[in-house]
Amino acid sequence: MAQNTMLHKVTFVPENKVIEVEDRKSIFETILEHNPNGIDLHFACGAEGICRKCKVRAFQQMGPVTPTERGCLTDEEFAKGIRLACQARVIQDTMVEILYKMPFTIALMDEPITQIVQPHAAQGTYAVAVDLGVNTLMLSLIDLGRGRKIAVVTDTNPQIELGTDFEQRVAMVEESEINLEVLNEELLLRIDILIEELCRAAGVVPEQVCDIVVSGETGMLHLMLKGVLNPLEQSLGPKDGMYRAEQFDIKSSHRARVYALPVISTYAGADMTAAILATRLHKSSATTLLLDLGTNARAVLYHQGALTASAAAQCFAFDCVGIACGMRPENGAIEHVSSDGSAFRISVIGESLPRGICGSGLLELAAELKKTGLIDEYGVFQKEQGPKHPSFGLINADGNTSFRLYTDDGIFKTDIFVTQDDLYMLRSAKARVADLVSRLLEHAGMGCRDVESVLISGAFGTLSDPSVLFELGMLPRCLESRICFVGNAAKQGAQMVLLDKSILAEAEALVQHVICLPAFGGPLPDEVLHFLPGD
Repeated sequence: MAQNTMLHKVTFVPENKVIEVEDRKSIFETILEHNPNGIDLHFACGAEGICRKCKVRAFQQMGPVTPTERGCLTDEEFAKGIRLACQARVIQDTMVEILYKMPFTIALMDEPITQIVQPHAAQGTYAVAVDLGVNTLMLSLIDLGRGRKIAVVTDTNPQIELGTDFEQRVAMVEESEINLEVLNEELLLRIDILIEELCRAAGVVPEQVCDIVVSGETGMLHLMLKGVLNPLEQSLGPKDGMYRAEQFDIKSSHRARVYALPVISTYAGADMTAAILATRLHKSSATTLLLDLGTNARAVLYHQGALTASAAAQCFAFDCVGIACGMRPENGAIEHVSSDGSAFRISVIGESLPRGICGSGLLELAAELKKTGLIDEYGVFQKEQGPKHPSFGLINADGNTSFRLYTDDGIFKTDIFVTQDDLYMLRSAKARVADLVSRLLEHAGMGCRDVESVLISGAFGTLSDPSVLFELGMLPRCLESRICFVGNAAKQGAQMVLLDKSILAEAEALVQHVICLPAFGGPLPDEVLHFLPGD
């Protein structure tokens, strides 16, 4: 850097990495010349202000907004202090947070695959299990010779940039067949990249991957396989149940065999098939309920040798769709909330400052608000009970009473809060789950006390406190001691198929015998719209 030039410190939080920037220079110009701390800031377009990957949130004022930024950022983003690091000029000591961090995370491990006694493959062969979600992709790399999971990668489904939910993507396809090609290509390209990155991280040659098994919601499998969206058939694969990776233009492991697990119905996809396999629900000796909570809640009841499935639509709050400060479970999301009656504590995903709240955090926050008397059984804020604290408590957000859970310091103040409407949405979602469970039990001619075990899978398969499900009235209290969280059972089921191909035939037979009740997405009676635990 030039001598006798005014320098400003730019501190990247929460990592606390610091660079010195000349007055009126951009962060990009400095990192290009000198980056001693290895700050990972993406400039995918070469600092042209096109890709918007170098977004940072500044806690102090930066230089004037450029015309390029005006075309890339919204008024809401400017109000939060969000700028482009390739455009904004540094005019004082500043703290910033990188908003676009590494697009995926890889975890290395060496864990046995449960339910498999003996691997059936040669040493030095590998496979990949793909869990295809509307919002996320999760891939596991399996050492077939040793029967062990050695790496996992989690990433955002790239289709979300084109359509935020599945319904929007279906509308795109109905509008033009070209859109199906675009959605399909975006997904397959990302899967190809993730397989290569998984292998690289684990020290495996991608060509050693010989099998890929895919599970996911029915509609998402159709977008991957480019099947006919309506009607949705149970068999999505070719007659021999196998594709070749090269058919999907997967270059990293182009010789691999690709298997799509069979789906049960329109609403119970291959992910539920895989979850049944992983939990061995169909082999159970006890009456068991398998519950998967998401935008569409799904449940399967095993009773006296029979499997019965159903679903409840419009449970958007579980994925925080439509929630004021809601976000997907990724870096910066508040995933856990607890309270001692006077203070609220939060846990955030990844190395990031809080940026929003995801489904598990919303569920736990609502339970804490109810336990502390800040909301009544209908989810209505009780203003006289609100705590007097500078960081959290009842606030007025855009004319509506809300509960602020987090606020940050700096000239650009950012609050994370839940509104009255957010709680009403969560109340509706929990009521739909309660109704779903009730319908399955009524069809089986039994009561909740006859259920011997409840398995919770999916996004809420790792809740820190199962009591929230009962505090909010999602499940009756009599089941409280019978809850078992099983994590991502869809991924676990796909991994089992990779190690034992006989399980694939088991899956094909299984889906033919599941009794499917109609899914429900209609209005619910007022008497069930409350946060009251049942007996």
